[in-house]
Amino acid sequence: MKLARIPAGRFVMGDADNEVRSDRIHAVPPVEARHIKRDFWIGTCEVTNRQFHRFDPAHESGLFAKRFQGPNGPGLSLAGARQPVVRVSWQQAVAFCRWLSERTGMAWSLPTEAQWEYAARAGTGGSLWYGTVHADFSGCANLADKSLSLPPRPTGGLESNITAHHGRGIFLSAIVGGNIVCDARYDDGTVATAPVAHYRANPWGLFDVHGNAAEWTATDADSSSTRKIVRGGSWLDRPARAYSSFRLDYPAWQRVHNVGFRVVCQATGTLTPEQGG
Repeated sequence: MKLARIPAGRFVMGDADNEVRSDRIHAVPPVEARHIKRDFWIGTCEVTNRQFHRFDPAHESGLFAKRFQGPNGPGLSLAGARQPVVRVSWQQAVAFCRWLSERTGMAWSLPTEAQWEYAARAGTGGSLWYGTVHADFSGCANLADKSLSLPPRPTGGLESNITAHHGRGIFLSAIVGGNIVCDARYDDGTVATAPVAHYRANPWGLFDVHGNAAEWTATDADSSSTRKIVRGGSWLDRPARAYSSFRLDYPAWQRVHNVGFRVVCQATGTLTPEQGG
């Protein structure tokens, strides 16, 4: 597990010109100056299936949608060793951090959403570290793109969980009633999750902060602490649902098909980038 050291500093959290209407399902944090008071170490990549299996060998990230010949055909695997672990609840992610702390003798946790956004922005001022929500993301992030929107071939295709495509593909089906809308201007070359570090890192060395798998944070979404904030978007999301301040929330017990996590270590300067197992 490679780590990047994030320097303490101040930043403006949230986007004054956000493109998403705040509501119960998704909301951006208020625009406010925040102070990260101490350095911290964060995983350069999302936790992979291989890493999570050291904690829970029985975990299965499963399949995405259906790459099918018939309506009940197989899906695309999300369980590759270097793919980010998904279908892991917030509670399971916290348990992994507890296990890693016991194993290493250092304090591991999920990032707070302030830590997450600060590290994801990496000192940049745009909606995403590489530019605006309209910028070409193909070399920087695994998002809902042309690869995801292509109509199915005669031997198989993809199906949304609302409307079968009947030969139209996800992009066209979304127009007529499907549930996955793609930005077909750009092609990142991947349909489901990609191996971590497949795309360019942000200026502070973090991969996949936008897209691939969305990521749990340590931050509560409600006063009862039963729902937790998720950041970063996934391969199923366009840039407008994956930019630096966009947030979703889910119950802490829920295993979400496109949500994984990365870890933070509050450690002294003696920690090296290769520590963590």
